[in-house]
Amino acid sequence: MADTAEPHETPGDVTPEDRLAAAALAYAERGYHVLPVEPNAKGPLTRHGYKDASTDTDQIKAWWTRWPDANIGLALSLSGLVAVDIDAYKDDCEWPTFAVGRDVPATLEQRSARGGTHLIFRAEPGARYRDKPCKGVDGKHQGYILAEPSAFEGGVYRFQNDMTPAQAPEWLKRPERTAAETFGNPNGTSGRSMAEVEEALSHISADVSYDDWYPVLMAIHHEFGDEGVSIADEWSARAPHRYKEGLVYEKFAGFGKSEVSQHAPVTAATLFKLAKEAGADLAALSHKHQAKRVIGLFEVIENPNAIPFPAKYDPDDTALATVFDQIAKRDRAPDVEDGEDVYPVQRISDIITRPSPVFLVKEFLPKEGVGILFGPSGSKKSFMAFDLAMSIVHEFKEWHGRRIKPAGDGSVIYIAGEGSSGLKPRIKAWLQARGVTDYQDEKLFVIDMAINFKDSKNIDRLIRTARSLSARPSLIIVDTLSQSMAGADENSQADASLFVNACGRLKRDLGGCVMAVHHPSKNDSKNMRGSGTFGNDVDFTLRMESARGSLEGVITVVKQKDGPENIAYPYRLIHHVLMDEPADEDGEIPSSLVFDHIGTDQIDKGKPDASAQGGPDQAPEVLKLMKADYDAGRGWLYANNVTDRTRRFRYIMARAFDIKADRAKEMVDGWVAEGIVTVETSPGQRAKVLVPQFVPVDPASVFDDVGVFG
Repeated sequence: MADTAEPHETPGDVTPEDRLAAAALAYAERGYHVLPVEPNAKGPLTRHGYKDASTDTDQIKAWWTRWPDANIGLALSLSGLVAVDIDAYKDDCEWPTFAVGRDVPATLEQRSARGGTHLIFRAEPGARYRDKPCKGVDGKHQGYILAEPSAFEGGVYRFQNDMTPAQAPEWLKRPERTAAETFGNPNGTSGRSMAEVEEALSHISADVSYDDWYPVLMAIHHEFGDEGVSIADEWSARAPHRYKEGLVYEKFAGFGKSEVSQHAPVTAATLFKLAKEAGADLAALSHKHQAKRVIGLFEVIENPNAIPFPAKYDPDDTALATVFDQIAKRDRAPDVEDGEDVYPVQRISDIITRPSPVFLVKEFLPKEGVGILFGPSGSKKSFMAFDLAMSIVHEFKEWHGRRIKPAGDGSVIYIAGEGSSGLKPRIKAWLQARGVTDYQDEKLFVIDMAINFKDSKNIDRLIRTARSLSARPSLIIVDTLSQSMAGADENSQADASLFVNACGRLKRDLGGCVMAVHHPSKNDSKNMRGSGTFGNDVDFTLRMESARGSLEGVITVVKQKDGPENIAYPYRLIHHVLMDEPADEDGEIPSSLVFDHIGTDQIDKGKPDASAQGGPDQAPEVLKLMKADYDAGRGWLYANNVTDRTRRFRYIMARAFDIKADRAKEMVDGWVAEGIVTVETSPGQRAKVLVPQFVPVDPASVFDDVGVFG
């Protein structure tokens, strides 16, 4: 190994986050594989855990850019290392006694956050290591440990020296099985192989009482002696709520002593009786582990007519043992060389320690995932997608009552495949309706063109574009799916898979959530158009429905891989007049729609409560807009016979507040009668103008008193 600084030697004048990234890169420089781990925790942040560990500088920089406060996992087997994890802070740790008389080489040593000790050794290629040398001590090889300067439960991991890892001691190795152990242990009473006993144990539940558990341990010890402790411990651990660390080793240490010898011997026959009761085919087990070997022996010695001999044999017969070893090597799967490409696997512990699913928008969008929002033309699905985007980039804590928890830097990339000409009024209306004056110019990035997702080069370019903006988007919106599949067939399973896989690549490389906007089937509006692959292969689907011409509808969560499904949320869209925009050539003021969720207290079969339109809750907003317009020289016209309808109060209230004409007149007439507003003649005696006198702090009490609303 090159003579470089120890991995934990990072500059002292950097931030904690920079120190973590620098340390991770330093480990990689030493050839150690690292992975990001949850901050102040031990769960991996990558999908495949330690299997994803890497020494690639670009990958490590990307990880710690995405998760700057991530702990550092040091993958042991991938790095050619094995560690002894000593929980010395526990009163029952047996390390001091266990270490007496054993060679414990001086090696790289780390103090854990809880005060334990990691002794880190150089592993021997192909060697198997003990999982638990003694009580309070774990051997770690297939997996990872946290490394300096990771933090956990208020403590920090720190190296105690700068030594190069020493070669792992022999006592840490798991003993190799000899031919005798593989094909029949001459020291046992049955001659059963360890492999056959292990398979019999696979049929026997470990979730049993102590009285049923203890004889199984005795039978294993009777058959294999102390060498059987590892399979006894592995079997016991299958009942985690009963399993007590170190208890199997404690019981094995007592077997054969006077306090145990009073028991009648419990042999392997007990195990096979229990296995048979649990449904095991003992004849098949015997054939698999013994007869197969004898047949194999004949093949090896090239004498198919040889006289069979018993499975038990004299262990001192070296020639026969050599033949058995040849059979064992022939039947064993090929050895795996370091660095060979293998499939990543997850164990139960990997799965049950995963972080709980996290939502970008609770119950709607996962923090990381691929999905589709679909609905017919007129359902205003693009308005809903745009409202989501603006709420995220402006750091709203909630989206219509549902918590927002942004990933990355909270930015959004909006691919406007149908063009962005309509976005100006949509943005201005949204900002005014939400009362946002300081908009986030460096968070929403609009790509004003369709991107063909079928071409991987376009996906490469999109990823480069995001990285050139230093964007780590929470959400990427593809509007629409059909515009992004030019030249492809939506009904083709292969083309649909290409699109979904391209979205998946964006999710993996940039992080966050990817949502495509799509259309429903012409024959069935409940399902989306095109191949079933779209719905089957994505993480979530949302359906928007509304009656033709209506601004009210329902969003349904059709599919949510890690959340509730078939939940409906009514919505509506409200006209918002852009009063600061000049009138067009027909004299009309521009307006746009703004998405609005209808709360359950306003729902009657999915419709908003009509009595709420023009009620006390809307009065302050009406008066504020009236005053702002009057102060800007744009008074609202009160007379009904004027031709300039763009400033007629009933038109404005209908477009801006969805208040019907009759209700608007009733409101304003009441306000005029009570002096809340007055009427003045405009210059040139052309029309009468409403002049607001004040905006009540508590409009409901004032208006109720004067009888306007009651």
